[in-house]
Amino acid sequence: MSKHKCAILLPLVLVCLILTTGSYGQTKYSAKDSVDIYQLLTNADNADMEGKMNEAIDLVNDALERSKKKSFLRGQAYAWLKMADLKLKTDGTTNLNKYYKEAEAISNTLQDNFLKGLIAFQKSQQKSGMAEYDSASALGKAALHYFQLADSIHYQAYAFNELGFIEEKLGDYEKANENNLKAITLFEKVGDIKEAANTRGNQAIIYYRLNRKTDALQMFKESAAIREKMQDIKGLAATYGNIAVVYTPINEDSALRYYGLQLLNAQKSGVKANIAQAYANNVTILNRQERYAEALELEMKAIQLYNEIGNKNKLGARYSSAAILHHKVNDSLGAEKYFALAEETGIEMKSKPILQNLYLYKSEFYKDYENYPEALSSLEKYYLYKDSLINENTASNIAELQLKYDTEKKDNEINRLQAATKIQELELEHQETLILNSSLESERREQDILLLIQDQKLKDEDIKLKEELLTRQALVVKNNEQQLKIAEQEQQLKDEEIRREKLIRSITIGVALLAMLLVYILFSRFKLKRKLQEHEKILKMRDNISKDLHDEIGSTLTSINILSNISQQAFTKDPGQAKLLIGKISEQTKAIQQNMSDIVWALRPENERMENMEARMREFASQTLERNHIKTVYDFDDKLLNQALPQESRKDMLLIFKEAITNIVKHANASEVKIALQKKLNSAELAISDNGVGIQEKVSTGTGTKSMEQRAKAIGGILSIEAQKRGTTVRLTIPLT
Repeated sequence: MSKHKCAILLPLVLVCLILTTGSYGQTKYSAKDSVDIYQLLTNADNADMEGKMNEAIDLVNDALERSKKKSFLRGQAYAWLKMADLKLKTDGTTNLNKYYKEAEAISNTLQDNFLKGLIAFQKSQQKSGMAEYDSASALGKAALHYFQLADSIHYQAYAFNELGFIEEKLGDYEKANENNLKAITLFEKVGDIKEAANTRGNQAIIYYRLNRKTDALQMFKESAAIREKMQDIKGLAATYGNIAVVYTPINEDSALRYYGLQLLNAQKSGVKANIAQAYANNVTILNRQERYAEALELEMKAIQLYNEIGNKNKLGARYSSAAILHHKVNDSLGAEKYFALAEETGIEMKSKPILQNLYLYKSEFYKDYENYPEALSSLEKYYLYKDSLINENTASNIAELQLKYDTEKKDNEINRLQAATKIQELELEHQETLILNSSLESERREQDILLLIQDQKLKDEDIKLKEELLTRQALVVKNNEQQLKIAEQEQQLKDEEIRREKLIRSITIGVALLAMLLVYILFSRFKLKRKLQEHEKILKMRDNISKDLHDEIGSTLTSINILSNISQQAFTKDPGQAKLLIGKISEQTKAIQQNMSDIVWALRPENERMENMEARMREFASQTLERNHIKTVYDFDDKLLNQALPQESRKDMLLIFKEAITNIVKHANASEVKIALQKKLNSAELAISDNGVGIQEKVSTGTGTKSMEQRAKAIGGILSIEAQKRGTTVRLTIPLT
């Protein structure tokens, strides 16, 4: 998911700039020259926003040459900084230091705090793009300090926004949220609605990380609406990509539409980072559609672009994705290679989100190859990083900060009104002061005379004090001799006290070491116990898989074996019967493949949510009912989408559903089927209704019905088969955890 980062905008309040220039020996340029140069830089900003990067670079070069010709130092500094900003967007984070050095030399000459803040700010963005977040944070704080010295509220907001971005990348969502709210407050204070909306986009990403997807989606759409009005091509590309990511697990049609808009705007902008992000997001939807070869091709394009611009943070995430795609196209060596690159990048950047996703993917990879010790180890690391990122207090603290922000916003409005009233009062006082000035001048002169008299008296007293000081010094010499004797005695006492302290310290260290040893032993026992528990879970998982394979596949394989023998015997005697038998073998083979697919699907941890069950049901119904020209009506409760189901419940619920759909196709002679999944108090109810011929005795008492009842009972559910005026309803109720 991409992050909204504010682009540094040059200060174009021309009146203030003209007043501040020309005070350091710059005499060749006029007010008109400075206005013309700043206008060129403004035009470059506009071209940058519209994605016309080459035009923007030409405008900056023109401004730089004019500034040099007129010896206009500030114009040169802003042009160097704008050139660095454009190069950062087009070529990545390398080869920018030469631009910063030119600007720094001018800022040191002018001693301009605002200019120093701009330099630190842009260098922070450079380090952030290189994933050197410690350096980026230090530079961001330095920029904030200089902007505060320059009393620039607007640019203080930019600095807070950048610090929020850095904290989010480090996984500290609470600090990121705090800095973002400060940025929003200041942007709104100066009336910059566009940048306030931009920072709200950053907030939306934090809400997405905390699984508050509805709030995140609303914020992203508000940001997109503002960017559309301003024709912000680059910003739209990033925002559309974020909206598509949120839609991907819940509405693929909407996700596809926004992915298309993202790629279109990214290509218009010509910015490599935006194009790479568009490729990466399209990988997500192709992966869900199991088009793994196409997804891998786009993934490698994204990795190439991120390598060119030096964005290590993005590379870490893309390496993990490339590894799992290599695995899905049966290239295990490629998967191992990119897992290693992802781990190396995550450790280098100290990025918890990258390492968290990496270990989840590695757990899936090793589990597919039945390397359960490595799968378990990776899963433990995944939960370790996940727990460290989001603790119980994070969400509540963020809500508290949001409330503080709203309160501060109201207080600012009150303070603004109070300030206006105070200004009026001060103006009245100023007028009164002017009237009193004439009388105060005469009083001041009288006070000066009195002060001269008092000064002379003080000098006389000073002479007397010096004479007393000489007398005291003689007494001090005698006192020092006595103090030396006392000091020798005190030293002896201190030496004795030091010996006692050393003895106590040795005893304390011994006790501490003993306590540490005891803690280590207890901790080791705890880890051993936990490993044994996990081992038992794996053994139980293996037993369940064996039972499923035996129950679901064993009998079918036996039947295939029998049919194979019979078909061989009938091949020469009755070819027609042999062909029929081979057709049955093909059907049963497909049944085995489907059953295997269902078992594997139920075991995957990412399928624990009800929204995945919904997708699986839709897929099977589409393949089974619609292929037989049976109209299908869906009624799924949105409240169940994020509800989790245990592994056994997932498998048995899916198999009951498939058995019911299969019975409809085989026996019901129906033209329409309604599939409803609703939440009822603390349970979920699945109802499958058809308009067919109703319950037939041979169907209702068959092994399929008994199997459905046994599965429902195994997961603590209730199954009922109800006859309607026309058709049948199969109703399954299961408890929710």
